[in-house]
Amino acid sequence: MEALVRFSIFLGVFAVMAMWEVWYPRRALVYTKAQRWLTNLALTALDTVVVRVTMGATAVSVALFAQQHGWGVLPLLHLPYWGTIVLSLVVLDFAIYLQHVGFHAVPLLWRLHIVHHADLDVDVTTGLRFHPLEILLSMLYKAVLVLFLGTPPSAVLLFEVLLNAASQFNHSNVRLPAIVERVLRQMVITPDLHRIHHSVVAAETKANFGFSVPFWDHLCGTYRDQPSHSYATMTLGVPAYRDPRRLGLGRLLLLPFILRQGRRSDEEAADAERRGLEIPRVVSPRSQQCRIPLRVLLMLGLGGGMAVAWLLVRDRLTVAHIEPWVQQLGWWAPALYLALWLVIPPLCLPGTPLGLAAGALFGPLWGSVYTLVGATAGATLAFGMARYLAGAWVAQRVSGGLQRILQGVEAQGWHFVVFVRLVPLFPFNLLNYALGLTPIRLRVYVVASCLGMVPGTVAYVYLGYAGHEALTGDADLIRKGMLALGFLVAVALIPAMLKRWHRWPRLTKAVHLCPCRSEEIRTDA
Repeated sequence: MEALVRFSIFLGVFAVMAMWEVWYPRRALVYTKAQRWLTNLALTALDTVVVRVTMGATAVSVALFAQQHGWGVLPLLHLPYWGTIVLSLVVLDFAIYLQHVGFHAVPLLWRLHIVHHADLDVDVTTGLRFHPLEILLSMLYKAVLVLFLGTPPSAVLLFEVLLNAASQFNHSNVRLPAIVERVLRQMVITPDLHRIHHSVVAAETKANFGFSVPFWDHLCGTYRDQPSHSYATMTLGVPAYRDPRRLGLGRLLLLPFILRQGRRSDEEAADAERRGLEIPRVVSPRSQQCRIPLRVLLMLGLGGGMAVAWLLVRDRLTVAHIEPWVQQLGWWAPALYLALWLVIPPLCLPGTPLGLAAGALFGPLWGSVYTLVGATAGATLAFGMARYLAGAWVAQRVSGGLQRILQGVEAQGWHFVVFVRLVPLFPFNLLNYALGLTPIRLRVYVVASCLGMVPGTVAYVYLGYAGHEALTGDADLIRKGMLALGFLVAVALIPAMLKRWHRWPRLTKAVHLCPCRSEEIRTDA
């Protein structure tokens, strides 16, 4: 029923905007509509199929799940129903604004979002044109938000309908009367306002990120009222991709993986000089204007959300409450745990709490197995991202430490990888990315990483298990506590032991090549 409602409203809005574009167009189209519409609508259909096949659920389904299990912050506030709906819409809309900023600010995400911006004209179908991977990430992002907030299913359905309708409206090539435009843009994102965001001028691409209301752009300093050129003559799209023959469906699907970093043709440069335009490099269009809201607001939002969540659910974060919940989930519990590991290493978040939690929830054996599998999978994902998607960006972040890592791998091969995994004090998450730039083979990296992480994994998992036993008042607590302490001491002594282990000189030499000096590794994002 939910899908039928959304599809019916989608078709109605699409038909209205398409006819409006024919009767009262804002701009003359640069390229033929037939080819663009065929590509954009085919991409939209593919997005729908990919979501149904992979995730199989919408944000509304996630909201129903959260409601059935009593999850989320909003139910704990005990607001009236209408207040919960309004607050949900406000928070979700701001979250989508931050998501949009993030897809411009993070190079890996920009590679996906560039498919949307590469449209040479902007009309109602542009609002539906997104790479399937971007759609999946957006769905996952909204699902996590809905679970955290405990948003009512009706609010999620309303938000999804409004977001889809707003996207079609503000991307459409329609003309509004001047007085209507002046009044309307004070309350909603109009097509003219959002068209500025699709300009080839870098400063304009970094503005007007809102999808429905302009308040977030005003608040975060990303609002721009007028383009540098007139609405009728401004150039839209991405400077490096102006040939419509290279923007078919197949090419768009491959575009994130073959993105030309910072290249432009002589013709593009001459055109830029003639028209006085700044042609940006085809990388993440970041600036202080874009990065400040992203960092500050994400930190404030994350910190505030964690503080609110802690105050509201701290009474439930006990062994007595968590264990029955995990048992109720059944096999979903380890599946969700493994899914977290696919997110933690790529985002450079600490994984130690997960290892401790695994020991408490799954026991020392299965906790170690789940953690080892999850950590290896997350490390491999980060390795692949660095090798195939974001090599230049990773090289900038690891700075001088990269050369030492390259020397270590070239000199010691898989022994070097084993060593840096054996010593958990090394920056685990950055090494995942840095090792992706080395010539080591993927399968060798996976096996060596898995072997090297075994001691540290067992130690932290068993420590979590011992902590759980302490909370439950186990009679054999002293023995288990001593074992946990012994594991940690053994892991801490590994570097010294390897230095004295002359039977394996490769690892002894690797000690001196390991990038353990923190000043050589930049962690700024």
